[in-house]
This record gives sequence, C-alpha cells and structure tokens, in this order.
Amino acid sequence: MAIDYGYDIQKLYLEMMLSDAATFARCQSIFDHTLFDRKLQDSAEFMNNYVKEHSVMPTEQIINAATNSNFTVTYDLREEHFDWLLNDFERFIRHKGLERAILDSADLLEKGEYAPVEEMIKKAASLKILEMAQKWKKAKLEET
Repeated sequence: MAIDYGYDIQKLYLEMMLSDAATFARCQSIFDHTLFDRKLQDSAEFMNNYVKEHSVMPTEQIINAATNSNFTVTYDLREEHFDWLLNDFERFIRHKGLERAILDSADLLEKGEYAPVEEMIKKAASLKILEMAQKWKKAKLEET
C-alpha cells in the first residue's frame, strides 16, 4: 500500500505539533520545512523559527495571522495520538528526504560522482526521531 503524504496529512502533522510543544521538540531535530508541501512551507518555517527565537510554540492565532493559514489545533489528544505522529512524521521525513536525494542525485550521477549520492541517500534513510531526541537530551544535559 502506497502511503500518501499529501497536503492534508502534512497539515495535520503541523496542527498536532502546535498542540503539544514537547512533541514538536522531539521532532525538531529532523524537522525540515522544505520537505513540506509548498503551501505549508512558510507555516512550517515560521513555526520552527518562532520556537527557536521564543522558546515557545506559536498559538494557533499567531501562526494563522503570520502565515495567512487556517490551522485548527485540537488539545484533547491522547498520548497514543502523539506516538502515531512521531512514527508517521519520521517516515514522512525519511520518505521526502529520500525523494529529494534521488532527484538531486541525477546531475551527480551523470558526472560519475557516486560518493556524494551514496552519502545523501544514507543520510536521508537514517533519520530517526528517537536517536535524534536522545542526542538532543544529551546535549541539553551537557549544557547544564
């Protein structure tokens, strides 16, 4: 079964992240706004930059006003919903990263430059939230 990572599911990812800052923090290490649908890239970039600058998630009203979006945030989600999000978002990022690596590799392959292609594919295929979240926690602990 082919997985559809279209606009609607990507919008849902962002809405769920807006509803839970801890979940976004776990995803932030692999979060790449350029992998989202073009209609969502500005919102995804705004959300990521807002968190980096203010150390808090933007409200639904802030992101909607700033990016001319129409996000609807639900706050009564259970932990199992966020478990699904983490797993599915990781697959989405890996899928879109591989897709980009494959498309970007065409010119390199024509030139016979295989090592950079291999590296791009390996990097995209190895993205994992759990590993990145553990590295993030370790780095935070080392800062204190």
